[in-house]
Amino acid sequence: MAENKEPETKTWDRSNIEFIQERVPSVYANNSGVSFTNWDASIEFGEILGEVEGKLRILPKVRVTMSLQHAKAFLDLFKASLEGFENRLGKIQVMKSQEGKM
Repeated sequence: MAENKEPETKTWDRSNIEFIQERVPSVYANNSGVSFTNWDASIEFGEILGEVEGKLRILPKVRVTMSLQHAKAFLDLFKASLEGFENRLGKIQVMKSQEGKM
């Protein structure tokens, strides 16, 4: 009688992934915002150009949209990477006015 085996879960890392594009576009951002729908999450990155007549001018540069599952996995990866960076080079200081308002 045949056994019911669960399919093997493949682990992906840089040794078995081929990146097609050699150069990925680079964008500078000093402003970001997050939004959600029932199906996905978006992060918008922009650049603060300055203040004109009492209004902050922001130039949106790029929006990255992903599934909620991918957003959660990305959050875990980004947090672990940032913590590793701080463990090696010291804590990153954030100005009080910037906390949670990127």
